[in-house]
Amino acid sequence: MKLSKRELILLILVFVIAAGALYYTRFYTPIKDDIKVLQDESDDLMIRINNLNMQKNRIPDLKNELSTLQNEFSELTSDFLLGWDEPLLLVYLENMIGDNAIKKKSTFYLSEPEAYYSSGTIDLELVTDYPNLKGIIKELEEAPYYNKIQAIDVKKQSGEDNKGDLAVTISTVFYTQDDPDFIQDDYDFMTPDHRKENIFE
Repeated sequence: MKLSKRELILLILVFVIAAGALYYTRFYTPIKDDIKVLQDESDDLMIRINNLNMQKNRIPDLKNELSTLQNEFSELTSDFLLGWDEPLLLVYLENMIGDNAIKKKSTFYLSEPEAYYSSGTIDLELVTDYPNLKGIIKELEEAPYYNKIQAIDVKKQSGEDNKGDLAVTISTVFYTQDDPDFIQDDYDFMTPDHRKENIFE
C-alpha cells in the first residue's frame, strides 16, 4: 500500500505528537518534580551556607564578647568560695562571733546548684545584745566571702538575768563558684609530711 505525500506527513505528525506525549508523561513530568526538589534543596543549602558564612564572620566578635563576659564573671565571683569548705566557714564565723555573742547553734544546708554557681545557707542562733548584733552584721557585710543576709529574727531573752540579752537567728547565704568541692582533701595535716598521729596535738 502506497501512502500519499499528505498521508505520510500526517502519519509523521501523529508519531511526533505521540512521542512528545509519551516523553512528557513518562519522562518530563517526573524529572520536573525531581528538578523542583533539587532546586529547593539547593536554595536551602545556599541559605545555610550564607548563614554559616555570617556566623563565621562573627566568630572574632563572639570570642571578644566571651572573653569580656568571662573577665566580668571572674570579677563578680572573685569573693565567692572555691568550694564548700565547712571548717573554713566555721572558723571564720567563730572568729566573727568572737566575744560579740554566745553561739547556741549553727545549721548549714545547700540549695539547688545554679548554672554557674551554687549557694548554701548558714543559720546562726546567738545570744547577744543590740550593739554587738550591729557589730556582727557589719562583720558579715565586710566579710572576705561574698554573702547575703536573708533574714534576722530577734527576740528578747526571757528571765530576770537576761534583761539586755537578745535571742537572735541570722540566716546568711554564702556562694561558691561552679565546681564545688564539697569535701576538701588538701589540708596540711592530711599530708604525710605532717607526721603526727594526733592532728590536734
